[in-house]
Amino acid sequence: MLSNFLRVGLIALLSCFISISFIFPVEAISDPDNGTRILDVAVFRNIKETGDQLYYVRYDVSYLTEPTEPASDAFQMIIYDVAGTTVLFSRDLNYYQHNIISIYLTAAQALTWDSNYIIRIQDKVGLFLLLVEDINMDTWTLNSSDYHEETEVESYMLDQASILEADWGLTLLNTSNQLNSTGAIAFNDGIPGLINYYPTLYGTSTSVPTVTWGNWTQAYIATLGANAQIGYDPLFPLAPATGTSVGLKATMSALGGFIGVTGDWMAFWLTLMAAFVLGGIVYTFSGSSAAALTFAFFALPAAVFLGLGSVLFNLMATIFIILAIGFGIVFILARFA
Repeated sequence: MLSNFLRVGLIALLSCFISISFIFPVEAISDPDNGTRILDVAVFRNIKETGDQLYYVRYDVSYLTEPTEPASDAFQMIIYDVAGTTVLFSRDLNYYQHNIISIYLTAAQALTWDSNYIIRIQDKVGLFLLLVEDINMDTWTLNSSDYHEETEVESYMLDQASILEADWGLTLLNTSNQLNSTGAIAFNDGIPGLINYYPTLYGTSTSVPTVTWGNWTQAYIATLGANAQIGYDPLFPLAPATGTSVGLKATMSALGGFIGVTGDWMAFWLTLMAAFVLGGIVYTFSGSSAAALTFAFFALPAAVFLGLGSVLFNLMATIFIILAIGFGIVFILARFA
């Protein structure tokens, strides 16, 4: 019995090493040609509720030729503690080059006002060999001049739009000094929900939408209502989500962000590791490859049932199907041999 437990332990340990070896990516992206810079930082409070905070950054991750990988896979904005060692909040960048990004904190999440927190634009761990200041990382220490009240948001953002407008060579403001449709896209991407709380920042236009009418059933309406319960306000990208699947996906994203991979990849490799361990345990006690493969497969539907399903699981499902077909062929041929 003791030897069986030792064998289980060794198989589980080996499975962990195999899975972890695939989790950590190798260097695949070159450093920005002209470095990484934080150009402006501002912190505002009392935007939607008393005590909430918005951390805004204008940055430049300057490539002559942009990498094929999305910026969201390579760089992120991070709020560190005053010592610069503990990650408090983070958000993936939307774009390379000169652009804007922000992190919104609810009143419950808000940090100590007028404190010297550290803001960084940096690469994700594992994609570059080293973190080098001004090359693939830039650091900004907050000071009193960076903190503002919500009454300053509109004028500040209009100034930022003027700066971006001059650099991009695009028109972001209309003749009334409001964000036009191009400017609205840029600022809505960088600051989700801004239009809901500062509508006068935006120019107005009239259009008639094309409506396709449908005769929806009561069951469909009920489904929409249930799905709406697990959503979140666009101005709260870091607010706690409700619902089991949303919570698990948030956990996967947090774990993946810690080691520099997406939440989907984190869920994929953890599920694969669970399959290895489960199959190893079954094989140890049964000695049957068929039983081990069967039980290992259960890790996939279990993950999907818990709400972790994604396009990555299509790959896993394909692998299992191929293995199952191969086993079936071997089994049938053995019966007729």
